[in-house]
Amino acid sequence: MKLRVIITFTLVSMLILAAQVWGEDSLTASKGYNWSSFFGKPFFANSNTLVLVHSTPLIQGVQLPSYKSPKKALMLSALLPGAGELYAKSRLKSLVFFSIEVAAWVSYVYFYKDGKRQEDQYINYADQNWSREVWENWWNIVPEDEKKTTFASETLPDTKTQQYYEMIGKYDKFNAGWNDVQWTTWQEGYKNTSGRRLYYMDLRYWSNRALKYATAATMIVLANHVISALDAAWTAHRHNQSQAPVAIQLRYVQWEGQPQMVAELTLKW
Repeated sequence: MKLRVIITFTLVSMLILAAQVWGEDSLTASKGYNWSSFFGKPFFANSNTLVLVHSTPLIQGVQLPSYKSPKKALMLSALLPGAGELYAKSRLKSLVFFSIEVAAWVSYVYFYKDGKRQEDQYINYADQNWSREVWENWWNIVPEDEKKTTFASETLPDTKTQQYYEMIGKYDKFNAGWNDVQWTTWQEGYKNTSGRRLYYMDLRYWSNRALKYATAATMIVLANHVISALDAAWTAHRHNQSQAPVAIQLRYVQWEGQPQMVAELTLKW
């Protein structure tokens, strides 16, 4: 605050001195002399009357020492949520956005690792308890007309892809491949319940849920960057408005019948 006052009064003093010098020179002007410009602004001097076509700002919108750039604040928070708010002197909001960022990344790492761990678990479980060979033996005894009418047309991939592991648990068509299903007829292989298949589906459910949570965490990270960036720009703007903007300009006035240049200082509180 002290530095701001010193800078302001220094500028005003310099402008007043310049105004006095210019005012003294202007009073020596001869009658009817047409001056083309004053700092690029036209005026006309005739006898003792000086007409200024329009006011002549010399310094407008002086930036205070505490000025914060909204663009810089936006870029900082776009890179690291909360950084722009900290730059704009809003520590509480900075802490909030940064905490959300940390929590989102921690959640992502936790749920992603947990989902992949359970994915490995259900894959190993399926490899140990479901047999393609057994299932094909059962499929070979299913009547052709039943294959077309009773069972869906899903085709099991030749390799163990994500679709492969989804289908062997999802569709009854592949029920007979589980090693706890007892069958001697094709109907038994289709209808007998497999407890291991149900357990396998539970493993897949928990794995998929954890991976969905990890995906949601990445969306929170993205949203946090965008929202924090916009908020930082707004916070910097509000910070600047809360300061005392200074406007200084030189203009002519009539004082005791003589034109005088004065420095006008405007402070908005």
